[in-house]
Amino acid sequence: MTVPSDYSVYHLTASELRDYLIRASLALFICGYVFYGNLIAAFVAGVFSLSGIKVYKKSLADRRKSALRVQFKDLLYSVSSSVSSGRHLNEALEDSERAVALIHGRDSILAVEIRNMCRVMRDTNCTEDVVLTDLSKRSGVREIADFTDVCLTCKYSGGDLPGMISKAVYLLTQNIELEKEKEVMLSQKKMESRILAVMPVAVTALINLTSGDYLAMMYNTLTGRIIMTIALAGTVGSFLWSSQMIHADIKGI
Repeated sequence: MTVPSDYSVYHLTASELRDYLIRASLALFICGYVFYGNLIAAFVAGVFSLSGIKVYKKSLADRRKSALRVQFKDLLYSVSSSVSSGRHLNEALEDSERAVALIHGRDSILAVEIRNMCRVMRDTNCTEDVVLTDLSKRSGVREIADFTDVCLTCKYSGGDLPGMISKAVYLLTQNIELEKEKEVMLSQKKMESRILAVMPVAVTALINLTSGDYLAMMYNTLTGRIIMTIALAGTVGSFLWSSQMIHADIKGI
């Protein structure tokens, strides 16, 4: 596993792209068939899954960044403990790899990052501030940038590194816990919006199965098809609007 050059950019693997296209195409195919009762229209709707690849990649990038933030909390605890016991910061980083790997797995994103940082320090003889600065820039995680600033300030100003790291760890872990609570709220609201988006499709499909003649004119007349198109557009539009509102609410907390 290689470390990302930019955590805000996600490159899909062949299997990830295949799985996404299967799920998205199938979902849109079902929606197209439910609203139009026509296989050609359903296939056309399925093709629109290609337009969602960019959104899917952003979602995975955000998920990866969130995982890095949560795992970084355990690195903070480990580094603080090692530095307080008299270890140098570069040694504390090496010690933290074992702690992170034990908790999150050897192939977790932060464990891989720490191994790469330690390898770079050994191979290029650079200091820990170089690899920490590089990680903070690539990750875009505020807590990593703040921790790096604290370490650099103490190193070049001769401050109390163990004391400052201990205080920084307390504040940063509180921020990470708060972010985690926000993400839980975001997940709950996302689930609610998805359920609401599925309901019109499910109700329409149920009516077709139990009382097909009731909606026959919607599939056999031009006016009916226009109405179904408006209904489908309204369903998709309301889902996108609710998603934007959820993100706006979470950012405002």
